[in-house]
Amino acid sequence: LLPVDCQQDIQNRLQKRKIKIDSEHEKKKRKEEEEEEETSNSKGKCFTTAEKEKEMLNIQCNKFWEIKDNLRNNLTKREMEKLLLHNGQQITRKFEITNHLADCIMFGPLEPCPACEQGQLFFSSRFNSYLCGGNISAWTVCKYSTQKPGRKKFTIPELLSDNNYLKCLPKDGEHSERFFSSRRPLVRNLLKGINFFIQPDLHDVKKNIEKLGGTIVAQLTSKVMLAIFSEASLHSESYSNFVLKMSEKRIACVSESFVDQLQSIPLHDALAKCKINSWDADSIEVKRDQIGYSSLEKTTPGSSKRKKFGQESDHGKVIIKGGGAVHACSGLHEIAHVYQQNGKTYDVVLNAVDVDSGRNSYYKLQILKHDHLDQFWVSRAWGRIGTTIGSHLLESFDTALEAIEFFCESV
Repeated sequence: LLPVDCQQDIQNRLQKRKIKIDSEHEKKKRKEEEEEEETSNSKGKCFTTAEKEKEMLNIQCNKFWEIKDNLRNNLTKREMEKLLLHNGQQITRKFEITNHLADCIMFGPLEPCPACEQGQLFFSSRFNSYLCGGNISAWTVCKYSTQKPGRKKFTIPELLSDNNYLKCLPKDGEHSERFFSSRRPLVRNLLKGINFFIQPDLHDVKKNIEKLGGTIVAQLTSKVMLAIFSEASLHSESYSNFVLKMSEKRIACVSESFVDQLQSIPLHDALAKCKINSWDADSIEVKRDQIGYSSLEKTTPGSSKRKKFGQESDHGKVIIKGGGAVHACSGLHEIAHVYQQNGKTYDVVLNAVDVDSGRNSYYKLQILKHDHLDQFWVSRAWGRIGTTIGSHLLESFDTALEAIEFFCESV
């Protein structure tokens, strides 16, 4: 046995060690709780910001539509054109007159494009910004875009000063500042039905493409509809074989920023913005059509895959809600209906038939609104009539105005 003094000394040391361990454990626990609380507060702030943004967009949208309705009810098309011309605006096919005039009244008439110095700026819901409709030269289109265009005071010409509605507009020349949506939420399965070949070392891009429903193809074959490479690697010697194959198979190529662009602009605009191939390439729709038609040609007559449109399933249901039948491919028929406004139904089916080229396609487009919430979608579907060839896309919007503008630009 140890002497009493030694035993007491050991007990004191152990006690001090225990107090130190407990103290360190308490500090660690307190730090974790503080971090958790900070994260929780951060999430709460984000949620609040998102809710506030949606509320501001809805207020702006309602005010904008109120102005548009008043313009339609109190002015003729010719009078609207006079107002635009009086305020230095050009009349072009790039925009709808009522939309542009409402924009000028609410936010102020737009100054000419600062890049080409003569082009007319107009708002595009696709790019969530103002674009230029002019040309830099006889062969080059102006690509200028901004969310903070130059503006001036809206004025009313003498000829229209007696108009009852125009009399009610503010006389001080003050205008609201346009509020923009921070980002467009990505739609699940946005890239469903699209076959990708991705540069082997772009692992994060592969994960993101798969999350959005895209299919990754291991080999650069004719089944590939779109390729993703970094711009630097595309011009390097080590990837020259890939470039040769893509050009031979007419496969379009986009940069690795493609997925990031989908956060703020629609699919087709992201494709155009991120395109990096210098060779002629086919669009995704053409590639899908070619792949589907090729697979049909390989089937024997007894096992033909051709079906009449709408007969993919014997138990398929067509649900009429709102102004028409909700696209079954949207998956929203139980919670949404076809949107209508002022007696106008936003639902259209287009057909394209060309005997010489063998083209026989359809294109369907409709706006859907949630049955109980202020949520909007634009559903698009396309394919070859009389076959199962085809696919669809679904994009969500914060307001009816954004959905309608996108719908009109897509027709």
